[in-house]
Amino acid sequence: MAVFRLFFSNRTSDNERVEELQAQLRDRLPNMPFENLARYVPDSPDWKDHAASHIKSCDGLICVVGPSSWESEPIDWEIRQAHQLKKPLLVTRLSDDYGLPPACRDLSLDVCD
Repeated sequence: MAVFRLFFSNRTSDNERVEELQAQLRDRLPNMPFENLARYVPDSPDWKDHAASHIKSCDGLICVVGPSSWESEPIDWEIRQAHQLKKPLLVTRLSDDYGLPPACRDLSLDVCD
């Protein structure tokens, strides 16, 4: 069975909630095994080089927007990279009270709340 290579874009402060969402996804879609490529991106000055490589090789990007994600330059950059590479892209918010990264407006992306 093929493993889907997904890139989960989120703030580090939202990791616990994103891991819960990943567990729910695995439970609900057991025939769709996936790997989170974002976990291989180091916290280093050259993180964009690593992230770009993983986004290029991923099957899709899932952006999980938390309380301060709308102001995160890295998240905005990751969304734009995925869009430029024509990767399947899903943006969802942990609460509809949270703002969205500028890329969502600029690229006219739908948001799944």
